[in-house]
Amino acid sequence: YGKWAKEAASGVKAGFIDLNRLVASKYEAIGPDRVSDFFPVDHTHTNRAGARLNAFTVAEGIRDLKGCRLSAYLSADLKQNAGKPAVKTEFPVTRFGAVGDGKTLNTKAIQAAIDQCFAKGGGTVVIPEGTFLSGAIFLKQGVDLCIDKGGILKGSTTLNDYPVVATRWEGEEQLWTSALVNAFGMNRFKLHGEGTIDGSGEVWVAEGRNRRQQGLSPREAYGRPRLIALQNCSNSEVSGLHLKNQACWCLFILYSDNIRVKDLTIRAEHNIPMSDG
Repeated sequence: YGKWAKEAASGVKAGFIDLNRLVASKYEAIGPDRVSDFFPVDHTHTNRAGARLNAFTVAEGIRDLKGCRLSAYLSADLKQNAGKPAVKTEFPVTRFGAVGDGKTLNTKAIQAAIDQCFAKGGGTVVIPEGTFLSGAIFLKQGVDLCIDKGGILKGSTTLNDYPVVATRWEGEEQLWTSALVNAFGMNRFKLHGEGTIDGSGEVWVAEGRNRRQQGLSPREAYGRPRLIALQNCSNSEVSGLHLKNQACWCLFILYSDNIRVKDLTIRAEHNIPMSDG
């Protein structure tokens, strides 16, 4: 096909991008392990990460075609980073045993996806369509988190599913309940998608009344998990998501620099206290 396309382009004096050769060279550079992640079903059709690589390569080809007017429509980032595509391998949490039935606790499976993504040099952990119940998860450097349309990351309502972390709570540095999604000390990551992060705040409110009546410790009585916590992070983005029913503070950004927040939809039931956006 590549040979015929090149001959056809030559015959009508059209621009030609040798996509087969260009993609093959990229595959050789990133190695067989990461390339295999592009083909979860067969050896012909890629997943989203593979499609992104193909699309990026087409854009590079347009950029490098002499006299091609389409190059005017390329992003400034593509022009500035010629020859340096950011190939992001995808790690669907279902590959690590997560079940989107709204009942199975998936904390270990989702964290395993994050850990494996980190160990393989980075990429994107994906929450696909379905409702994935989880306790606190902790992102790592080089790991993006994408929640697909129809996907829901739903917070567990068991306090023990949220370990204590060093953070800031009510103006004081102290050990306090971790958030559902935690990013500490990270640079250049994205938390994004068209899906939803649901903190199950309405359930926390109902159970909180019982905890206070039992005379428990302040954390046990009031330590509801925040939805998203970014601490000591930089040059990162939170975008596109639907954030829902945070048990308390929704998007908490602490000691961080150049965090871009855009296109979020934030909603909470009116009876959830401290559910600031």
